[in-house]
Amino acid sequence: MGLGCPGPHEAFVGALSSGRLGHPFLPGDRARHRARGFRLRRHRVSVLSSKGRPPPVSGNSNEHDHPERMAVLREMGRLTALIHTIPTRGFGHTFDWSSNQLSRKETWAECLKRELHIEQRLEVLETHKMLSQPQLKSLHATLEEIESVEADTVLNHGDMRLKNVMVNDASEITAVIDWEFCSSNVAPYWDLSLALHDLSIDAKQAFLGGYGVSETQVRAMVPILKALNVINYAPFFERAGEEKDERRLDQYRTRFSGALDLYSLQGVEHRT
Repeated sequence: MGLGCPGPHEAFVGALSSGRLGHPFLPGDRARHRARGFRLRRHRVSVLSSKGRPPPVSGNSNEHDHPERMAVLREMGRLTALIHTIPTRGFGHTFDWSSNQLSRKETWAECLKRELHIEQRLEVLETHKMLSQPQLKSLHATLEEIESVEADTVLNHGDMRLKNVMVNDASEITAVIDWEFCSSNVAPYWDLSLALHDLSIDAKQAFLGGYGVSETQVRAMVPILKALNVINYAPFFERAGEEKDERRLDQYRTRFSGALDLYSLQGVEHRT
C-alpha cells in the first residue's frame, strides 16, 4: 500500500522493522478494533507457547522489565515518526476513514473545543485547584498558541506505548497494535504528549532520540506537550472529585505542581 493516505477503515500494522508500514487491518468501529487487537495478541501468544517460546512484550506482560526496553523505545520513536508521514484530512478521531461528516472537525481549534472540550476541562482544573494561578495563566496562553498552529494533518496512533507493541526474541518490533484511539492531528505534539507522559526521563529521551528530534527541538515543544498532558488528565480529576477522594486529588496537585520533577529548578525558590 506504500505510505499513502489510509483508505476507509484501514490502519497499518506488522512488518515494521524494514522501515515500511506493513499489513493493513480494519479498525472500523472501536469495539471491533479492540477485539481484533486482543485476538492478534492471543493468537501470537498461543503460537509462541506451542513452540516453547516466551510471549512477546504486550499489554498483558511485564513490558517494563524487558531487557532491551530502551532499544524498543527508540524503535517506537522511529516508528511514530514513520506513522507521522501518512497524510490525513480533518482533525480528531473522525477523519478519512469515517463517513460521518457531521462529526468531522476541519480545524485544530475546532477539534480542541468540540472533541477535547478544552473550556470544560480548564474549569475542572480550576475547580479542583490543580494548578496555581500563574500556571493556569501559562496554560491558557499555551492553549491559545496551540489553536493557532498551522500544519498539515497526519495519522497519529494515539496510544504509542510499550503495551501496544509486539516484540520478537531479537527485541525487534513486529507489530503496532490497538489503533482504537488513532486520530488525524498535527504532529508530533499529540502522539508525543501521550507516549511520553508515564515514561522515566531516560525512557523519554530514548523515545525522542528514535523519533529524531534534537534536544533544542524537545525543549521548544515542551510547553505544548505539557499543556496537552494536563488537559488529558482533567477527566481523572473530575472523577476523583465526584468520588470525594481528596487524598487522590492532593496527590494530583503534587504531581502537577512539578514537585516531583527533581531535574528542573524552574519555580524553585531559595529558602533561608
